[in-house]
Amino acid sequence: MKESTALDAAQELLNYRKVSIFSSEIFLLMKFEKIIDVIMSFLKENFSCQHIGFVPVKSGTPTKQITYPSGEVTECSPEIEKFLSLQVANQKTVSHFEVTRATGGVEKKDLVSTLLLYSRSELVGVLVIDEGSAFVQAIKDPHKKHLLNLFLRQAASALRGAIDTNLYFADKLNQTMVIEKERLIHVNQKLQEATRAKSEFLARMSHEMRTPLNVILGLIDTVAEKIRDEEGIELVNIMKNSSSALLGIINDVLDISKIEANELKLDVERINFYPFIEQTLQVFQEKAKKKSIDLSFHIDPQVPPYVLGDSLRLRQILFNLTSNALKFTDQGRIHLNILINRKNGHIIFELSDTGIGLTEEQMVNIFEPFTQAEQGTTRNYGGTGLGLSITKRLVNLMHGDIFVRKNCKEEGGSIFFFDCELPADTRPKVRKSDKKYEEEFFKKPIKVLVVDDAIDNQLVVRLFLKKTNFQLTFANNGKEALDLYQRRKYDIVFMDMQMPVMGGNESTKEIRSFENKQNSKHTPIIAFTADAIVEHAGEMLRAGCDEVLTKPFRKEQVFDCIYRWTQTSCG
Repeated sequence: MKESTALDAAQELLNYRKVSIFSSEIFLLMKFEKIIDVIMSFLKENFSCQHIGFVPVKSGTPTKQITYPSGEVTECSPEIEKFLSLQVANQKTVSHFEVTRATGGVEKKDLVSTLLLYSRSELVGVLVIDEGSAFVQAIKDPHKKHLLNLFLRQAASALRGAIDTNLYFADKLNQTMVIEKERLIHVNQKLQEATRAKSEFLARMSHEMRTPLNVILGLIDTVAEKIRDEEGIELVNIMKNSSSALLGIINDVLDISKIEANELKLDVERINFYPFIEQTLQVFQEKAKKKSIDLSFHIDPQVPPYVLGDSLRLRQILFNLTSNALKFTDQGRIHLNILINRKNGHIIFELSDTGIGLTEEQMVNIFEPFTQAEQGTTRNYGGTGLGLSITKRLVNLMHGDIFVRKNCKEEGGSIFFFDCELPADTRPKVRKSDKKYEEEFFKKPIKVLVVDDAIDNQLVVRLFLKKTNFQLTFANNGKEALDLYQRRKYDIVFMDMQMPVMGGNESTKEIRSFENKQNSKHTPIIAFTADAIVEHAGEMLRAGCDEVLTKPFRKEQVFDCIYRWTQTSCG
């Protein structure tokens, strides 16, 4: 067929103006749905067919759905379904079927005709012509019947081609999806490997940094107890503050990694709200006074006196925001206003300052990791740029949100707003004893085994417990600890995790196995670790440790562990 003739034929086909015999090339330009539409239009215009539907045939069986030119899809009636199955089984090209319908109490017989569409001896579909009396009359004309057969053969061939094309592309799509799935599996494996490598790196770096920091803080605490002159106390405080700042940076890096890995979980507890806020801000009062800054807070009376939440993480949020406000404010005031959202019950915190403020552009990115307002901010004020990113993610964990805007009430500064889900705790108040450790506690001959390969850490523990009557024994690795434990009973064991010869996890498992074989009493084992990765803490507990104490630990924490785990078992 010449191109002009084909185009003319296509135009005639699309206009549906007269009966023409078309080349299948015209059909091949069309999609499956368009071919069906053309066939139906052809029958409608040339054979007076008013109600036509198409039923696809899959694997030699007609489907149960009829598609109409309007796009409507309906289920075949049981009569039509049975009739189509018989027609397909008998391979009849044109058949008639009388359907009896009740209309207004008067029975009316309608004629249904079917046209089977074949391509290369394969049945691709059935045309169902409802109320087909006019159609039956029309095909009695031999010329029209011949024309219809030619048209339907070409249409069926085009349908087959469209189906094959769909199958081809479907197969290609499936192949592409399989390849893409394999690629994604490979990428996921690489990401998991990278995550594991990062976690191992962080665990190692945490251990390497926290171990010497534990010694520094322990010695500072010990020295602080002996110094009485003001200058010495000031120097010790400077060392404490510097060490705490270093610890804060380490914790920030670990926190952002935990949050990204969805490892950070909230520890919900009862919070006495007013004292909690007062004590949190009290830490910054001395620094605020030195800068002549008025640091204040106000709590709306509608805020519950007791709430349920993670006090450690809430304090971390307030620390980050207040610390930033103090850092970037040289004069004026910093005020924390706390109120209740009466719509959802969340507690709203508003921290305003009169500091250097932020531009609109800076406000957009201020909560992104490693972001600070300007390049010179780090040089002038210090910081890692992680604090606000961690703050935002912690707020999100508490089902809240955080944002910042300019402080329009003052000449400059910013206001940080955040809200948290902190439900009111209406349970009866439980009184806690403020009583310090009894004097008798320090006189008890509690047998303590300390297992650590770092001599400096052993020295810190020795200094912490120097004024007690506790009987201390030291081991340099897990193997020495196991040998000592098998020869002597201890009331409590402090076990470091990363040691040469035998690590803490393995040593703990061996001790628990020995206890089971000897049917002896369970001895508390406290994991001493510089590793702050959550997964690793879980491994320590599963190995048999009773508690995990993360370095750098303080003197009070060591006393608290010994007191809690031995007060009921030692006398």
